[in-house]
Amino acid sequence: MGLNGLYLNLAGREKHGIVAPGAERDRILEELARRLREFRDPETGELAIADVRPVGKSASVFAPDLIVGYAPGYRASWETALGDVPADLIRINTDAWIGDHCIAAAAVPGVLLGNRRPRVSDPQLKDLTVTILKEFGIAPDAAMSGRAVY
Repeated sequence: MGLNGLYLNLAGREKHGIVAPGAERDRILEELARRLREFRDPETGELAIADVRPVGKSASVFAPDLIVGYAPGYRASWETALGDVPADLIRINTDAWIGDHCIAAAAVPGVLLGNRRPRVSDPQLKDLTVTILKEFGIAPDAAMSGRAVY
């Protein structure tokens, strides 16, 4: 697990992968996502995870299998981004959000400035890459889920 990406030890993708692609992978991802969404801070009882999203089967081999969006006030430990597995993987986050990608996207609204009226009413960060590619006449990769804003 990195800051917010969870990777399965997938056979055929990872050097020592043990999880079989297909049904086993899907079952494990569904269970992990469910259990993460239910995870509560043992001290306060608050939900520590606001959102868990699968990346998709057609995503790049470098993409995580799940994206974990922490609830405001929580984050992954810094050590997880370095490959360590500390006893407290999820920590209280008392720092201001500084763009480290831990927090759930819905908790961090942004602003999109442009000189044209967007044709979508709810642009998202994932739309930015697709929009830039379209502006340069490049087709987005099939695994990209964003939309062209203009």
